[in-house]
Amino acid sequence: MAGSGMKTTPWPSNSLILDSEFWILDSFPLERHLHPAIPGAAEGSIPEHFLVLLVKKVFQPAKKCNILINVLRGIKVHEGVKGIERTWKQSGQTPRIPYSILLMQTTLNPAQPPDILIVDDSPSTLQLLSEIFKNAGYSTRAALSGRLALQSLRASIPDLVLLDITMPDISGYDICRAMKADESLKDIPVIFISGHSQNRDVVKGFSAGGVDFVAKPFEISEVVARVKTHLELRQQQQALQKSYAELRSLEEMRDNLVHMIVHDLRNPLWSANIHLEQIQGLADTSLNPLIQNHVNEALAATHTLMEMINSILDVNRMEAGLIPLNPEPFDLILLIQDILQASFPLIKSRRLAIESEAESVVVEADPVLIRRVIHNLLSNAISFTPETGGEIHFGISRHDGMARVTVRDNGQGIPAGYHEKIFEKFYQINSVLNGGRHSTGLGLTFCKLAVEAHGGQIGVQSEEKKGSLFWFDLPENSAPDPRPGESA
Repeated sequence: MAGSGMKTTPWPSNSLILDSEFWILDSFPLERHLHPAIPGAAEGSIPEHFLVLLVKKVFQPAKKCNILINVLRGIKVHEGVKGIERTWKQSGQTPRIPYSILLMQTTLNPAQPPDILIVDDSPSTLQLLSEIFKNAGYSTRAALSGRLALQSLRASIPDLVLLDITMPDISGYDICRAMKADESLKDIPVIFISGHSQNRDVVKGFSAGGVDFVAKPFEISEVVARVKTHLELRQQQQALQKSYAELRSLEEMRDNLVHMIVHDLRNPLWSANIHLEQIQGLADTSLNPLIQNHVNEALAATHTLMEMINSILDVNRMEAGLIPLNPEPFDLILLIQDILQASFPLIKSRRLAIESEAESVVVEADPVLIRRVIHNLLSNAISFTPETGGEIHFGISRHDGMARVTVRDNGQGIPAGYHEKIFEKFYQINSVLNGGRHSTGLGLTFCKLAVEAHGGQIGVQSEEKKGSLFWFDLPENSAPDPRPGESA
């Protein structure tokens, strides 16, 4: 029998000590696998005078063996031998017991070493590599063919695979491709180790999904170093994936909690708003100016809170795909003019301008959602532009089948490090820059979701103390409808 990398002594004729998983025995068919290696063994049988030691994770009953001793993985070699000797003495027999036991890795040890599957059709190479990595503190498994390698992979997922290219049944390239096509195996690093080391072989290996290539004959220190590096990268990748999954779970919990709170706040806030409006209706006859002013401020605050609640709910619905789009052709220029006219009280003394390359720029989109996008960008510009000397410019243009809307201001600008963050949910750039008024931090998030839902893009160009330019693109309508008032 071939070894696992440990030095072995010649087997006596009356005993056989074997790890039942060393050659990846499928469905535990000991008789079929062992009878050719046992002198005098008939088809489908094992002579009674042979001792079989099965190194297994769990205890299993004997099958057609006179004595079967199952030993948990990780037992010390000398303890295993003593146990065998005791069993034989109890049975009244004292055969010679070989002191070379093929012990594989322990899967019961909490501090389990990394598991390496070595695939090569050369027993001597398997033995050498197994000994190298066992001495380096790793756990190894071996497979002499591509079929056995695939069986081993399905039985237990290793941490890394050392894979020969030229195999008698399935090439190393095909084994690697099969691994990358399997969801449970695709992330296992594969290092090709082969005598074929020309450039085309190396490129083919990387194309199949390998992470590294070692040419034979190899330097032991180089192979160990490469394996160590890729195992560390794999561990870091797994830790990163785990952290990401935990963060996603926490984010989902946060969103569910926020959604529940704001949904429960909506009804009592709506009730308070109605009562304040009723009180405001009595202002001319029953309230003195001071109380009237307090009522007006309270009513404005409830309107602001309602807008915040609606924004949170709408963003959650947009993320879940629960807000249906109702696209229709409309003119962006007319929509912007309508929004600006309704916003004159907020613009106050700021200078306002609209620039367009065409008289009409028609898109097919949901006008309600796009109106909110433009209104949010305008409100953002007003918040960061001084009332005296402030300038806000709207631009409408066409390029490559897209219609672009720009909103430029001469406010304080946004540092480059925040250009991506300001579109993230709950991020508030105003409190970062100058401790300004607080908001939900969802206005730009809603803009991004709404624009991208239409197949468009949104972004910002800005420098600190040099103003900002927000832009978004929408697919232009291929057959624009006539402007309102024009005949078809």
